[in-house]
Formats: sequence, C-alpha cells, structure tokens
Amino acid sequence: MTNQDVVKLVKAKVSEDLIIAKIRQSKTKFDTSVDGLVALKEAGVSDNLIAVMMNPAAPAAPPRRPGKRGRCAFSAAQASLSPCQRAE
Repeated sequence: MTNQDVVKLVKAKVSEDLIIAKIRQSKTKFDTSVDGLVALKEAGVSDNLIAVMMNPAAPAAPPRRPGKRGRCAFSAAQASLSPCQRAE
C-alpha cells in the first residue's frame, strides 16, 4: 500500500476506519518525507490517517470533543490526566 493508494481511498470517500484497517493489514511502503506529507495534506488526507501511516501499530487518535467555545473544559484536578482520561 502506498501514499497514492491512501489518496485514492480518501477521494473515493472510503471511511477513515476502513482505510486504517486496510493500512494495518497490508504491506506498506509509505513516503513520509516532508514532501510526501505535504502531498498527502494537499490531497485531503487527515492528520489522523497520516499518523497511522507513520506508525500503523499505534492506536488511532480518538476524535476531539471540545468543551465550550471549542476549547477543552476540565478542572484543575483533571489537569494532570491525559486527554482520554479527562473525557471520561
């Protein structure tokens, strides 16, 4: 699987979850150079997909759930928790 394959799937509006599954089950040869990353962004590939392309074994980032006015809202007691723990 290559950068061009990911771009083709994104342009075909295949869901991000399916693309991630395909990446994880495929032999990959991604170009993650600066030029490769810029080309992916210009083609509409999300940061989350690019992160999976760079490290397929890592868990995909969960979608952000912003608090009021688009910022994270958490108490001082929660400040030491990871973003995932804060959302719980």
